[in-house]
Amino acid sequence: MPLRRTEDFSENDIRVKWLGKSYNFHRLWDINLIDSCVMYYGKLTYDLEQLSFRARNQIFVEPIKVWIAETQVLAMIIYKNTPP
Repeated sequence: MPLRRTEDFSENDIRVKWLGKSYNFHRLWDINLIDSCVMYYGKLTYDLEQLSFRARNQIFVEPIKVWIAETQVLAMIIYKNTPP
C-alpha cells in the first residue's frame, strides 16, 4: 500500500530506468524487483512463515496506524534529503 503526499505523482506516472529498460515505478516495485531476485510471492509468504513466533506477532499485532506514522516520518526524511 503506497503512502504518499497528495501532490506526489502516482506510482504509475513515475518512469524509471532499470537495467537499461524503462518502466513505471509501480511495475518495477511489484514485478521486476521480485523477478530479479528470483523470488515469487509464494516464496515471500514461505519466508514470512519461517519467522519466529515473536517476530511474526510483532508484524501482525502492531496497529496499522503505527506503521503509517513510521512511514510518514521516514518519507519526511527522504523528502528533506532528496533534491527535486
